[in-house]
Parts: sequence; C-alpha cells; structure tokens
Amino acid sequence: MDRSARETEGHLGPGLGWLMAGRFILAAIIAAAVVIRARGQLPETGVLVTLMAAGGLSLVCLALLETHLVRVSAAFAFFQVALDICLISVLVYFTAGVGSSLVFLYTLSILAAGLLLSGWQSLIFASQATILLSGVTIAQFLMRPSLGLGLGLGVDVRTLVAFLLLQTSAFYVVAVLSSVLSARLAAAKILTGEILENMTEGLLVLDSSGRVVFTNGSLRSLFPVGLLTRGKTCEEIFPGEELAGVREALRSGGSAELPQTRTSPPVRIRTSRILTQSGTDRGLVAVFQDISLERRAHDAQLSAERARSVGELAAAIAHELRNPIASIRGASQELKESVPRGTQDRELFDIIMKESDRLERIISEFLNFARIRPSHRADCDVARVVRDVADALRRQTGEKKIDVVVKLPERLPAYADAEQLRQVFLNLGANAVQAINYRGRVAFTGAARTHGQFIAETGGAGVPGVEVAVADDGTGISEEDVPRIFDPFFTTKQGGTGMGLAIVNRIVLSHKGEISVETKSGKGSTFRVWLPAGPPGPGELIEKRADTDRTR
Repeated sequence: MDRSARETEGHLGPGLGWLMAGRFILAAIIAAAVVIRARGQLPETGVLVTLMAAGGLSLVCLALLETHLVRVSAAFAFFQVALDICLISVLVYFTAGVGSSLVFLYTLSILAAGLLLSGWQSLIFASQATILLSGVTIAQFLMRPSLGLGLGLGVDVRTLVAFLLLQTSAFYVVAVLSSVLSARLAAAKILTGEILENMTEGLLVLDSSGRVVFTNGSLRSLFPVGLLTRGKTCEEIFPGEELAGVREALRSGGSAELPQTRTSPPVRIRTSRILTQSGTDRGLVAVFQDISLERRAHDAQLSAERARSVGELAAAIAHELRNPIASIRGASQELKESVPRGTQDRELFDIIMKESDRLERIISEFLNFARIRPSHRADCDVARVVRDVADALRRQTGEKKIDVVVKLPERLPAYADAEQLRQVFLNLGANAVQAINYRGRVAFTGAARTHGQFIAETGGAGVPGVEVAVADDGTGISEEDVPRIFDPFFTTKQGGTGMGLAIVNRIVLSHKGEISVETKSGKGSTFRVWLPAGPPGPGELIEKRADTDRTR
C-alpha cells in the first residue's frame, strides 16, 4: 500500500466505521419506534423492509472493511452517503412525504458528507436530497393524496412548494455549514495530526491504561509496529525479547538508550506523563530518536582521538628507536663477516639483521602514518585513479588467479588529492588480493551518491559526493576483529605491520569523507569509501572529523 492510500485509510477508515454504525443504530431505533407506534397493528411493510435493508447493509459493509475485502477509499465513502440518501427517500415516501418526521435524516447525511469527504461534495448531496425529496413529494401527492403529505388534508400546491423550498434551503445551509466546519477541522488536523505524523522523531501516545492512542510514521519506520495499533498494548506492538528494552522504558518512564537490534536501529527514548490540572494521570507521550548518526559520529571521534594519540607517540619515540636499531644492524653485519659460514652463530646474526630490518620497516610506516602530508585537494577524477590502481594490481597478483574488475561511470568527479586517493585504493586493493587464497575476484564499483545515501540506503539528503566500493570474495574478517581494523598496529596477517588500513582511514577522514566495511568471515569483505564531490560550502556539515593538520 502506498503512502497516499495509507493516508486515505487513516482519514476515512474511522469515519466510515462511525457512519455505518450510526446507520445501523438509527435503523434499529426507528424500527422500534414504528413497532411501538403501531400499537399491535401491522406496521407499514415498506418501512420495515427499508429499515431492515439499511441495518443489513451496514453490517455487511462493516464486515467487508474489517476483513479488507473492500479498500477504504473516497469513492466507497461517496457511495455510502449516496446510498443513505436513497434509503432515507424510501422511508420518507412511506411516511407522508415532505411532512414526514424522518426528513431530518437528510441533514444528518449531508453533514456526514461534509465532514467525511469535503465541503463541495456536501453540496452535491444537498442537491441529491432536494431532487429525491421533490420526487417523493410529487409521487405522494399524485399516488397517495389521502395522507395529506403530513401537512394536513387539503393541502394546496402553493403550500407544498413552500415546504419544499424551506426544506431545500435547510439542506444547502447544512451543506455550507458542514463545508466551513470541514475546512476548520482540516486546518486543525494539519496543526495536530499531520505535523505529528511527519515529525522526524517517532511519537507514541498511550492512555492511562497503557493502550496506544497514536503512533506516527517515523515510529513505524523505526519499529515494525504496523498501521493498526490503536487500542493495543505495548506488549502487542513491541513483542519479543529484542524489543523488551522498549517495553521496559515505557513502563518505567524517564529516558533510556537502547542498542541496535535485528529489527530496529539504536534509539533514545524520552517519555513524559500527561497530567490534568488536578494531577490525574491521563497517559504517556514517548519520543523515539534514531541515534545511528550520533553513534557513528561518536565512533569516528574516538577513532580520530586514537589516531592523534598514536601520532603523538610516534613522533616522540621515532628518533629514539631508529638510531639504536641502525647501530644493532650495522654491528651485527660486521660481526657476521668474522664468523665462518655454515655455523649457528652466523644464522643467529642473520636473524638479528632480518628482525632489525623488520623493525625499521614498522617504524617507517609508523612515521608515515603520523606524518601524512596535508591533503592538496582539487577537482579530480576518482574513476581514473581507480582504473590506474586496478591496472597496477593486475600486475601484482603473482601466481594467484584473480580477476580485477572495474565497474565505474566514465567520470566520477570529486574534490580530493589524487595521489593520496591512489594510496587509499592501492592499500584496499592489495588487502583484497592478499585475502584471496588462490582464485577469486576483486571488484571496484562506484557511483555518485550523497552522504545521506551512503549512511542510509533509503536516505537521499546531504552533501553530494562519490562512493567507491572495493569488494573481494576472500577469507573475510571475523566479527570480533571488525571494530579494531582501523587501529594502528592491529593486523591478522603474518608479517603485517597493521598500518595499511590505519593510513587509509586517516587519509579518508582528512578529506572529510567516510569509510565503512561489510564483511563476513569466510565470505569476503567490501570496503566502501565516500568522498565529497566539491569543497565544503556554507551549511554543508558532516560529522566532525579529525583534520590531518591537527594530528601531525
């Protein structure tokens, strides 16, 4: 069901229910009155048959709506009001025409049309009532003159016309008044229901017994609560263990933050009791806020702080370590030359020199991470950079049977440092190749996407930019390792330094971009990089990121 259909159902559904319930109740009351007034005699057959038809139709239509065999629509509501006026006309015919005591039912139907549909449609039904009442009156006058049209015997045409004009005027006055009332109710609905329905935060209103009075669209997008929630309890709309935290927060009141679950994002809940002036508890209002972006910004800030700390540490210890390591390696090489070949001591000196070289490499990468040069960003074609990287990777696969695939638009313009982007995608591509044991596929894909589209598949707002994904079908990353993969010195590869992804992350953040990973152990990984398409403009703010210049 699309959004317009849901809005129509939400607006007309309750009104149609009341219309048909009212029809059934009125038919029952009038039938009882007719039987009582007959005083043991047989009532007018036409009246009873019409009333029974009205009651039966009401029950059938209610059943069709409840079982969703008939869709709630304006056309269905229009048909119901038109049917009511026809039934009223039949009753009026059998009960003395224009002077019948049931003529007032026309005004109820016209009023219902104005409130349920629209003001101008109530004028249509006023015209229908006028035409049918005139027809019924003429038929009574010609076919059943003995009834005197309910106005007394011997009524003349002038009196008849006067009464018809009076009733017609009343119909149109009711139609105009219902039109004004409908407009005011629509304005009030905009100020209440529609504003609440379109709030960015989820809204839940409970009555004093804990049953749902109102839910808005944002709440239904956060949780799978469905449309038909009115009158249900919290246990019914938030079932299962995963949503137990929501139920507990609503019972206890106050505020709470709930973690992400399989069916809902992380949310912050704030509740407030609805109290009368005398202090009587009328219910509770709960506001649900999606804090996914807030959590992402917090995680990014922690990552930036860790990077800054590591950078400061690297700058302090680099010179203290490199000189002793160089001395150890030099001395080991000199001593090695004085030891006969093939002896165990010579092998030990080889180990010392090899590990000294490894330490030198680690420190060099450490310093590269701590001293990444400031980005010289300009307009560049990301697609061209990625294609160059893919060509380089194809020559580095060695004996592995790996297909390096590029699926990108002809151009992907971004505001970035081309050399640093080459380093980013070369690192990601090299990791993807290393994650594949022998045969596999590395794919570079990309497209123009806003920041809103990057962080939420259904979003669309935000800063314009580009996204490039690097996917492989290799060994993947275990779930417990994912939170640490961008930390310096964290590695799961034998002989790795753990600096590659840390450098990638730092370069992306220095571009005011973002990087994310989707992976499953044994199934492969996909790294997604988002970069802004142009220089930052006024009002174009993303989550606060660490700038390279602050962490040098």
